Formats: sequence, C-alpha cells, structure tokens
Amino acid sequence: MKSSKGFLIIIISICFLSNIFIVSGLKSEPLGEFDTPPTIDGIFSNGEWKISQIFIENNTMMNDLLTVETYAYFVNDQENLYVMVDATGDPTDDAGDECLLRFHNEGVTRDIEIIGASGAEKNTNFIAKVGYGQSPNNPNDHKIYEFCIPLAYLNTGVVDFIDFCSPAVGKKIASMPYDSSTGRDNEWPPELDVENMNTWDEVEISEKPSPVGGELVTKTTMMLPLAILFIAFTLLKTSKNKNLEFLS
Repeated sequence: MKSSKGFLIIIISICFLSNIFIVSGLKSEPLGEFDTPPTIDGIFSNGEWKISQIFIENNTMMNDLLTVETYAYFVNDQENLYVMVDATGDPTDDAGDECLLRFHNEGVTRDIEIIGASGAEKNTNFIAKVGYGQSPNNPNDHKIYEFCIPLAYLNTGVVDFIDFCSPAVGKKIASMPYDSSTGRDNEWPPELDVENMNTWDEVEISEKPSPVGGELVTKTTMMLPLAILFIAFTLLKTSKNKNLEFLS
C-alpha cells in the first residue's frame, strides 16, 4: 500500500511539474488553414464561437461596479484576432451601450472600442459590429459585440502572449461591456489596476498544430492527463480494496 501511495504522489508531482493541470491567462482558439473565421455581423451563429474564456456573473460587485452577465470568446488566424463579447445580462438595445477592450504589447497600447445600438459598426484599424439578438448562452434578445482586429495593429502575431484588460476609463464608464440604461459595468480582470501591468490578464495567441500521424497534437496532449488520472484512480481503488481485504 505504501508503494502505491508513493507512486501516486510521483504521478501527481509529474502533473504539476509539467503544468498539465495549471491554466493561466486566456487562450485564443487558433483556426487552421481551412477553418472559417467568424463573421463580424453582430450575430452569434451556432458553431461560430466555441470556447468561452471569460464568464462574468450577473449583478455581482467587481471593483465597486455592478456587473453585467457576459461571456467573452477569443479566436485567431494568422492575420487577425477575433473577439466576441456576448452580453447576455444586457436585455436593452441602448445607443449609449459600449464595449472596450485594451491590449498592450512591447510598448504599444490599443483601445478597441465601439458604442451604439444594434447596427453600429466600425471599420477603422479594426472591424467591429454591435448586435442585438439571441445566442447559445441566452435565448432572449440581448446585446452582442463582435471584433476583428489585425494582429499587426496590436503589435503582435501568432505564438505570442499579449496583455489584455477592460478598464473603466474617462468621464464615461466604458468596459466589457457598459450598459447605459442601468450603469452596470464589467472591468476585467477582477482587481484591475490599469497602471499596474501585473494586474492585467493576458491572451495566448497560437497557431493550430499540424496533423501528426493522422492525429492532431492537441488531441494527443489531451489524452496524457486523462491517462494519468485513470492510472491514479485505479491505484487508489486497488489500495482501498486491499485495505478492505486486510480488515476482513
């Protein structure tokens, strides 16, 4: 039994040392050469945005601000970073609603911002569109924001990490997002201090692995922690059965 426990400790240590269970920061989902990038139209189409990286609960306090329930998604190809802010907690389509994303990389800071009711759009340095409708996260109509930002404009590229936050700035609150009808607002990350880069989040911008032997590298790496967990569970179960046999 002691040897089983020792082996289990070694397995868990390997997991932590190899960062298998450690996830830090946000991860943009990379698109492959033949994948279709999101359409920036203010509509959350099924299958268009797959993995939510940020979830903010409705009507909670964050940095002394009352929040709006929101899901945020990040996707990238070789040229652009795509961002979806699904403001499920904002059921009103107000002209004063706003969404602000701030990125910083190697001395270059960019504010990616749009304001307005559904139909509002931007096409200067980046593309942005405001929508109002349903989404997989909420069947009721609510505010939706979509962005396509050239990586070159953000002074970054694939296989890179870029600092990210959504601050409340200036006389008018603007964040991810701001609901003008209620004054609710989402600063990100929690406990953000805009002047202190250590309090910012970061987004990993990577590229899709090339197929290896008919399998994607990501699938192989996903199987490793599952296999380790299965071995650990089996060892624990065996050890427990031995204890029961000994007691009987």
